[in-house]
Amino acid sequence: MKYLFTTFLLFCTSLLPAQQDALFSKYMFNSLTFNPAYAGSQDYLTIAFLHRAQWLGWNNGAEQNSGLSSQSVAAHLPFTKRVGLGVHFVGDAIGATRTNKLNFAYAYRIPFDFGTLAIGLQAGATTWHADWGRLSFQDSPNDPAFFEPQVNGFLPNFGTGVYFQSDDYYVGFSIPTLLQLPLPSDSNTDPNIDAVARLYRSYYVMAGGLVPMLPNELVLKPSILFRKTGFLTNAVEDFTEENSAAAPSTLDMDIAAFFLETFWLSLGHRMSLDSDTPLSILNASFAFYLKNGMRLGIAYDYDLGAIQQYSNGSVELLVAYDFNYRVGRVQSPRYF
Repeated sequence: MKYLFTTFLLFCTSLLPAQQDALFSKYMFNSLTFNPAYAGSQDYLTIAFLHRAQWLGWNNGAEQNSGLSSQSVAAHLPFTKRVGLGVHFVGDAIGATRTNKLNFAYAYRIPFDFGTLAIGLQAGATTWHADWGRLSFQDSPNDPAFFEPQVNGFLPNFGTGVYFQSDDYYVGFSIPTLLQLPLPSDSNTDPNIDAVARLYRSYYVMAGGLVPMLPNELVLKPSILFRKTGFLTNAVEDFTEENSAAAPSTLDMDIAAFFLETFWLSLGHRMSLDSDTPLSILNASFAFYLKNGMRLGIAYDYDLGAIQQYSNGSVELLVAYDFNYRVGRVQSPRYF
């Protein structure tokens, strides 16, 4: 099983250039990390921290863990009536590789009678580190990509997005990674390696709404998030060429129930929209909203695919705080 685990880690690393953004089941709590136009959408300063531990008890409790974990810290506020500012950090560990992203977001908000339209921009950088010395090979590696024990890189990037929000629904579209820059590899001798090992452009579509059931007692909040990475990467140059580097399209669907303006209970499902890459994951979460603005939550993922025989699922932890910025007090939780 040792070599099975190592093979799996190499497989995950090979997928890194495609599905590169850290994935969180409770995406509604860190929307700023993939859409800069979300900055300032609350009436106050809000800070949220998410930690995800992937595939607990990997290999039925053997000495190796999955090596996959992600962290997200996001803060944003309405700087003026029209301008929202934010900053977010995302760390993602996949086996022998570690990616850290830090971005600063700016959103210009345009109010209408029926809602608010925001146009956002972000700028930041990604640090990428690979420690190939942590891997154990069954045979001596002949791939020149692993000759250098440690590889580090610093990659600047930019992103953009739009976000419309009303009292009853929201919808948004974003491209958080505009530049497609090659990942560092000092020992690469094949120029074709950098053509694949790169940061690819990613696309997000978000939407959700409110369904009041009992005033101040029960509100339902359905939401969806669509992800696509590497779309039209090669087709920009050749419309007849299929983009082999593209990741599978995924769709997250979630339905949350908010009780007494205090408790969140939700159920969600993540699936692949590509028939040749099956994916089906169920998740459930619980969150508690304190009257002082603090939110505490936990989520659990259960994989319906073949991976379930090797792990006990994935867990996410949420800690967030809404400050009474520009308002006398936090009168009620914001739904979006």
